[in-house]
Amino acid sequence: MDTALVVKLLVGTQVLAMGGLVTSLAFMQKEKGKIRSLQKNAMDIIGYVHGRVQDVLRMTETAEVEEEKISTREEVIVTPDDHVKVQQLLRKAEKALDEEDFEEVERICIEALALNPDDEDVNTTLAYVYRKQDKLSKAESIYVHLIEEGNQDPAIFSGLGRVLEDQNRTEMALRAYSEALKRDPHNAARHATLAQMYGKTGATREAIEAYEQALRYDSKNTEYMFALVEAYMQVDALMMATKYLDAILYNEPYNEKAKAMLLGIKEQGKI
Repeated sequence: MDTALVVKLLVGTQVLAMGGLVTSLAFMQKEKGKIRSLQKNAMDIIGYVHGRVQDVLRMTETAEVEEEKISTREEVIVTPDDHVKVQQLLRKAEKALDEEDFEEVERICIEALALNPDDEDVNTTLAYVYRKQDKLSKAESIYVHLIEEGNQDPAIFSGLGRVLEDQNRTEMALRAYSEALKRDPHNAARHATLAQMYGKTGATREAIEAYEQALRYDSKNTEYMFALVEAYMQVDALMMATKYLDAILYNEPYNEKAKAMLLGIKEQGKI
């Protein structure tokens, strides 16, 4: 073989070997870089997880501390003397209420609640005064609190209904009045209040049914009869409207409003 050719082959082989070595070294450097990057990412992740674990532990400890505070919170001990003082304050509040001094009533009620926070009469008086002062959210909070504490007095639900109605939250008021009626189903006024709310929502037939129920428990109530006359006229049930106008005139022969309405229906030839 030609010596020059051999030399060229040897040189070529070395060049290829060196090239491969350089390539291998470059690859290894590249992989080392990846490994360092992966190591860095792993450390970052470990650090993040450790931080989150510490956060959770701190939150758990805080929750346990707060729970312990709640469990060890001292209840207000109401003594017999406190009951006497509350009753005295209530009498003062009633006097101030007669004079419509609502700010004074509010002050007295708050003083009484410091002695007995759960006194129903004080709470309901304060809620009533808040409503009169247009502090509707405060009044609502008191009624809701009483209900959440298990109070089943229909007057509480009715009071809540009035506050919700004042805020134009008609659907919620309707529910509150319904709950009051469930607890006092023979009360004519509660049926009538529910009927009025149905009327506001456009549920005329439900309003009619509620007014009919109100008359079952207060059969001579002229106000309920007039409400039924108007409701029946809205649904073109003029014979029923006439029936209640006749009933009004039977009880009150000189009721001019009933006479005029009855005459108007007859003149229109609708009956």
